[in-house]
Amino acid sequence: MAAKQNSGNSNHLLESDPAIISFQPANGIGNLNNSSQELINAKSSSMNGHRETGIIEKLLKSYGFIQCCDREGRLFFHFSQYNGDVNNIKIGEPVEFEESIDKRTGKPIAVSIVSKPNRTVNNEVYSEAKFMGRVTVESKVQNDKSSANGVRVVPDGRLTYERSGEVFYIPYGMEDVIGGKKQLQVGDPISFYVAADKNSQYIRAREVELVNVSHGENGGSISPRNHLKLVNSNSNSSYSSSSTASAVAANATNNNCSSSSASANSPVGVGTVQQGVVCSLKETFGFIERSDIVRQIFFHFSEFRGDTEELKPGLEVQFDVQERNGKEVATRITKLSYGTVQFDDISAEKYIGRVIKPLPGARGRKSSEPFPGKLIYDTHDGLATEIPFGDRDQKGEFTLLMSDIVNFQIATDRRDKLQRATNIELLDQSFVRSKERREVGSIHTLKEAYGFIKYLDHEGTVFFHFSEVMKVHAELCVGDEVEFTIVNDPNEKDKDMAIRIKLMTASPSQSKEMVSEKSYTGTVQKEIVVLNSPRDDSAHQIGTITYDEDNQVKTVQYRSKDVVGSKLPDKGDKVEFHMMDSDDSRPTAVMVKVITAKSNSKHRGFIATLKERYGFIENEAHDKEVFFSFR
Repeated sequence: MAAKQNSGNSNHLLESDPAIISFQPANGIGNLNNSSQELINAKSSSMNGHRETGIIEKLLKSYGFIQCCDREGRLFFHFSQYNGDVNNIKIGEPVEFEESIDKRTGKPIAVSIVSKPNRTVNNEVYSEAKFMGRVTVESKVQNDKSSANGVRVVPDGRLTYERSGEVFYIPYGMEDVIGGKKQLQVGDPISFYVAADKNSQYIRAREVELVNVSHGENGGSISPRNHLKLVNSNSNSSYSSSSTASAVAANATNNNCSSSSASANSPVGVGTVQQGVVCSLKETFGFIERSDIVRQIFFHFSEFRGDTEELKPGLEVQFDVQERNGKEVATRITKLSYGTVQFDDISAEKYIGRVIKPLPGARGRKSSEPFPGKLIYDTHDGLATEIPFGDRDQKGEFTLLMSDIVNFQIATDRRDKLQRATNIELLDQSFVRSKERREVGSIHTLKEAYGFIKYLDHEGTVFFHFSEVMKVHAELCVGDEVEFTIVNDPNEKDKDMAIRIKLMTASPSQSKEMVSEKSYTGTVQKEIVVLNSPRDDSAHQIGTITYDEDNQVKTVQYRSKDVVGSKLPDKGDKVEFHMMDSDDSRPTAVMVKVITAKSNSKHRGFIATLKERYGFIENEAHDKEVFFSFR
């Protein structure tokens, strides 16, 4: 944006703009006092005529800032010091100037500023030769350097290229495209220079050009490069790019990342549309577990067609499989409704079996094996057959013991036909045949995820975790009578804990549930988390909502099945709900609906200043700087 002309209202500016007081006025502006004129004379002779180059970085009403090219520095300047038409000053314009001292503030400023032709001043360091790559995200915005209000816009396009066995993503804008075709499309082969800002080390692509893969750029072949040396296009100085490449991988604010190959196998299904579940996430990239083959596929956040805040482990997605530099990656990723992606076929028939290898641990089950448990059952032809199971295959999370009698269904993975037991339920006959000693007591204390049971026949209480309650979705209340088994707590020596807790309550036929006509509003205090697994167990988790009733803050629980819509509310979301009362459990929230999502507290900006251990970030509006520490 061209700077506003200030010659017409000079006297008004002098009176209203304090930044003008100690500066030499532009042509036609006079009436400065003697002290101001003395400051001007001192400034004009203080630096002995040494001139340097820079880039116009920011423009305001009657002044701006210059980013020095040959050193780390950012200098204030007033329009009166610009030797030319101030209406033509633009963000990104190369200039030459002298540094002086503002006697009023004691700070360095730029004076005697003249415009320089493009390419004679460059604040970026270019690679000495071009790279070959492909377009992953189309740039659709022309980011002119003189954008409105001087706001610097981060390029919206992305390219990918390979170097030393690693895949890199790098931003570009429409203004970086040269040649006949300005609007590049996803998958287009291109050549480009890697450019690094000498002060901020921000990396982007420059002089991006569509190439013919078979013939190379301009009809010639482009050989792969074994080493990249970045050189200053305006000087003979050079430096290795290894540190810059590391910065690309580490600097998440630049939306760059590197990744090793997601799989050593050859790409499968390239050019097809597939489905899967997000299984792991890093700062700017992640991996999707594919539903067509047993393999994970790499993706960059820039390929997600939606709000990246929605990217969480367990999210079901659809994507294109593309080959980039010999490696498969997921592109054009879109969100799917919950339950769309199916990994298994579940048998309609139920089987009865016996546990011959329980899952490790009573709580916090962890194992390097995907299916560490094992059952044995008789097939229709009378053969005893073993079948594995994992910690997501049991109905409930309570402890299964050796020789427990269970019924189950058989899940067959559609990808590799591996079979396992799932929907495992403990049968009552296990307690008849087992030698475990069962105790009876009542719920004494309840906390968020655990509680204590008081023994019925002797003094004392025993700890229990909610996961050991055998009735799925059971709502516990203080005073409820329960039956349980005592074992040593694996997490605390010399202490007992209760497992396999069975509620001794009224039969379901005697239980009545009533939903209130009145609606309530509250705030989600504890959200239900979608776990890092395609076989999510969020349906078994409990969330909490705080609400106000009769000037008292109360808490009520809810489950995913009680939420309206496919998206579970996040912590801090304002929700509307109804209350469901049951005569055998405490009230729960049902028909939970988000009415106001929590505000996004994240901000965007640009690194303005870097010191040894701290710096300043300038916001997008360029009207505020915020301190930050490297810690």
